[in-house]
Amino acid sequence: MNASKYIILLLQMWVAQGYAQLQVHEEPLHHPVLTKSGVRVLDVIAYPNDTSLIHQHSSNYVYVTINGGKIWVENAGEQGRALVLPKGFIGGYFENPTTPLIHRFANRSEGLLRLIAVENLSVHGAKDTSYHFLPNEELLINNAFFIVSKFRLSPKSRLDFLTFHSTVVVNLNQWPLTVRIQKHPEVLEDWKYIDKQSKIRIYNRQSEETTIVLIRLKQVAD
Repeated sequence: MNASKYIILLLQMWVAQGYAQLQVHEEPLHHPVLTKSGVRVLDVIAYPNDTSLIHQHSSNYVYVTINGGKIWVENAGEQGRALVLPKGFIGGYFENPTTPLIHRFANRSEGLLRLIAVENLSVHGAKDTSYHFLPNEELLINNAFFIVSKFRLSPKSRLDFLTFHSTVVVNLNQWPLTVRIQKHPEVLEDWKYIDKQSKIRIYNRQSEETTIVLIRLKQVAD
């Protein structure tokens, strides 16, 4: 049996045995913290030696590490492997795959591993991938489902923009930031969801450079 047939057979066995019935938001290490307008946000928290149950990702998703570290991951049909996820690492399963991702992972670090994962629950992606850059923007992903960018804000500076898409802002710093949403000031701790068509102003009041990640979700009515 060649390798490709073995992978397909193993995946079918996992599904037949019921492993794939556990959706990611039902897995105990993945904590659903928001479900709204086709968006689901998961706060993934794993202490040293925690191992997730085998679970299934059925939607396109992007994650950002808030507390990085060493992990062991085993995808269906593949050998388990060790990875290092540094703080601020961005990954996921976001190219509209034809089959769900079925896997499990374990925290092999000495400290807490924490990720913010954002699922785009839309089945159909947007066709238009044109984009106009914002100041100091590092564009990381721009496909049918997500626009993901990293921003470095200089000391005592601010970022102003209008959200054309539902947006999750992830703060990669040790200190909270001030964000003004539609003229209402709020505190940005680790992450915050912002509705589309909102005017946003994010302040860095510190004397050090600060880094944030914007995850914008492209959504088409299914």
